[in-house]
Amino acid sequence: MSRAVAGSAERVAVEAARLDGVAEALASLAATLAGLADEDLAVGDGADAMRARASAVSACVHAVVPRYRTTADALREYAVELAEARALAAHAEADRAEAAAAGDAAAVDAAETRLRIAVDRWARAAELAAARIEAVLPDLDDGPGEHWSAFWTDVGTVLNGVGAVLAAALDAMITVTLLVGTALDAALALLLAAVAALADPIASTRLTGLLATDPGAALEALLGAALAALPATGPGLVLLLARERATPTPHVRERRPIGGVLRRRTPDELARRYGAAFDRVAALDRAGGHDRAVVEVVQLLGDDGTPRTDGSGHPLWRVTLPSTTDWQLDVAGALGDDGAPNDLGSNLALLLDPGAAPPYQRAVADAMRAAGIGPDDPVKLVGFSQGGILAARIASAVPPEFAVRAIQVGGAPIDRFPIPDRVSVISIRHDGDVVPRLDGASFRPHATAVALVAAPGGEPHSAATYAATARRLLDAPDRRQDSRLAAQLVVQDAFHSGLELVREYEFAEADHGLR
Repeated sequence: MSRAVAGSAERVAVEAARLDGVAEALASLAATLAGLADEDLAVGDGADAMRARASAVSACVHAVVPRYRTTADALREYAVELAEARALAAHAEADRAEAAAAGDAAAVDAAETRLRIAVDRWARAAELAAARIEAVLPDLDDGPGEHWSAFWTDVGTVLNGVGAVLAAALDAMITVTLLVGTALDAALALLLAAVAALADPIASTRLTGLLATDPGAALEALLGAALAALPATGPGLVLLLARERATPTPHVRERRPIGGVLRRRTPDELARRYGAAFDRVAALDRAGGHDRAVVEVVQLLGDDGTPRTDGSGHPLWRVTLPSTTDWQLDVAGALGDDGAPNDLGSNLALLLDPGAAPPYQRAVADAMRAAGIGPDDPVKLVGFSQGGILAARIASAVPPEFAVRAIQVGGAPIDRFPIPDRVSVISIRHDGDVVPRLDGASFRPHATAVALVAAPGGEPHSAATYAATARRLLDAPDRRQDSRLAAQLVVQDAFHSGLELVREYEFAEADHGLR
């Protein structure tokens, strides 16, 4: 086949058929929700609100359908043109080679002319497909192609060789429409879970009872059902998770000063180690913003400056992970997949895609290795929100990539992760903080895990508030009265010292995000 006209017509045709299927599924879902909105089986404010909500969601889903159908049609027609252009180019290349071997200059020129015609036909087909897709997009003024040029280069499978113009248009569709669609998917899943529960008399009775006695448990039950239903309700989610898998690992570099800095803590500062750990999360979030992620890697030292080690001579480390700082919907700076990898897509991938590591997880592993952490070196991970999810994910890895021995998390839904008993777990969650319940699971205590539920002293989901709670619950002098907590504190205390070597590493999902 021709190398002058790149791309696989068969792959493009398959993608077109898949998008047709997505359009049909969305149309069916819109019709189902519209039917629910039209039902008149119940009266009252609650039923009216549910019908209004279903009607609004149906309209949103219905509005997305033409984008999938138009894109499918455009790709189908492009696949035909691509196949013909490749065939023409292949014949022209063969004729040119034969003419060159025979020394027939005129035949070589004629073959090269046919080759240029084939390439021009391919380019015009790509531009036409892009124009058709552009017509169903709300806005392309923010230059979305700049954000995904690297992505389309590296994916190389779906729509391979489509061309830069078409790639930019498809990027905009997925970035704008499907990211917003993923939020819609989540709302749909929660809505459908609630409808299903209310439609079942037994489930309805149980849910009503929980709402009266324990609203948090009722929310947890609904969120669990929604999490289970989420992959089935959203083609946008599927594409977003696929993008997380395909996004290249961000380039990791050490922040200055190279080699780190020595940090000495007074006995009083060391006594407030657990609150200070969450304070560091807040500081890392501020340092990275939505442009990049900043991770802190600390090597513990003895008073004489030599590395502290375990009984086998392996050095001890502590790694602090930032929380979500890029929600990928900020048109001014974070639209698409540029910037901080601790973003919305990474959140979903960490919870819903156990088969692959998102870019954030891969970059953190690179930073840990760059700092010198070996596979047998004991490590403690500290994280709030998404940082806590990542801590649980790394600790649960099979086979383990690092010898994680302790995690300290706050405001993180980690209860579905199979964290092994060798890992000491301290998990804090605030009353009124919905985020730790997003996995729809109840905390399963085991010999090395402790969950602490506390009333927040401020905003329930905030690293600063969790820092204050940690100072109250973990740094207080009477903290060891609880024997189970005391046992875990003994393990985790070993990962804090009066003298530490501190390194920071930064990375982004596009190199130009690091300025």
